[in-house]
Amino acid sequence: MAFYCKYCGEKYDNIKPMLNHSCAKSPTKKHVVYEGNYTDPFICKHCGQEYSNIKLLLNHSCAKSPTKKHEPL
Repeated sequence: MAFYCKYCGEKYDNIKPMLNHSCAKSPTKKHVVYEGNYTDPFICKHCGQEYSNIKLLLNHSCAKSPTKKHEPL
């Protein structure tokens, strides 16, 4: 099973290394496990735009989000 970061979309095969690495996009600078749906499409909760993977969703801006970043459902 793969694990993805909620903030940057990085993929890890094991949760332990994920939690031991830092995340530049997280407010706490630590990766946070994405707990949503792992099948595409990945949908922004603010604007409804769909992406084929979480990394694409997180690396684009969102005009309707207060933080100007997409957030997965």
